[in-house]
Amino acid sequence: MTAKKSFIFDVDGTLTDTEKTTISALKKTMKDLFDKEYAYDQLKFAFMHTGKGALRELGVEDVDSTFEVWSKNIVDMYGDVTVYPGIDEMLKTLKQDGKKLGIVTSRYQFEVEIDLVLKTILHYFDAVVPHNDDLRPKPYPDQLIEAMDFLGIVPEEAYYVGDSKFDYQCAKSCGTDFILANWGQIDRRDDIPADDYIACASPAELYSYL
Repeated sequence: MTAKKSFIFDVDGTLTDTEKTTISALKKTMKDLFDKEYAYDQLKFAFMHTGKGALRELGVEDVDSTFEVWSKNIVDMYGDVTVYPGIDEMLKTLKQDGKKLGIVTSRYQFEVEIDLVLKTILHYFDAVVPHNDDLRPKPYPDQLIEAMDFLGIVPEEAYYVGDSKFDYQCAKSCGTDFILANWGQIDRRDDIPADDYIACASPAELYSYL
């Protein structure tokens, strides 16, 4: 097995606990702008997509302006967002062990920049690759490949750590081993009907794969 030089992370649901805020803000946006009522579970799919991609799935025509309102609602509700317990300590340990750390996220650059919670741990990372319109979104491997190019590693030298089937598919399409961040409130293992990945119930379990 090739020695691992790098851990690359998704953000939402992996580093930060943002699902409730993201979906609640989308629920409010759809009600305020279009007078459409959605149950929380009807919108959970949006957590795995880019924001604009989720709005297209919902049949929104004016995606850009709706996305702006959704983003503002997220910011207004952001007081409930936290970094998952143990993340800071885990990142510090990985850095001390000499691992290169990266982020590959479905967020746009501005969504990374305005996040004061995420900003508390960004200093650990050597590469941050947000979504942009020149790269195909997850589950395509484009962003992960760009992060690896920046870090100077090949797919076999990294783990990609995420919480969704899109993250898993992204890793597999790139030839990278996948670690499921299964430390949220919901057991995500049933979302990925495969046995070729690692599931960690806490950030500290990543130490086993140094």
